[in-house]
Amino acid sequence: MKLLLLLCAYIPIALAESASYYNPDEGTWTVVENAKQVDVVIDKNNQGSLLITPGDEGQTFVYGDELIIMESTPFGIISY
Repeated sequence: MKLLLLLCAYIPIALAESASYYNPDEGTWTVVENAKQVDVVIDKNNQGSLLITPGDEGQTFVYGDELIIMESTPFGIISY
C-alpha cells in the first residue's frame, strides 16, 4: 500500500516541449514551454505543485499568475 501511495504522489505529466496543468483547488492554469520534464507532486494534504526541470537548450518559460523564465547554467539553475 505504501508503494502505491508513493507512486501516486509523484506523477510525471510531460516529457515534451509544452505542458499544461490546471490546479482545481486554486483555480490556476499553468503552461510550461521548453522543459526537459514537468512533474506534479502531491503532498500529504492533497495539494499539487509542479516540479520543473528546465530544458538543456535555451530558456524554459512558465506561464501562470506571472511569467517565470528558467535557465540551466554551468553554475546551476537560475530563474527570474
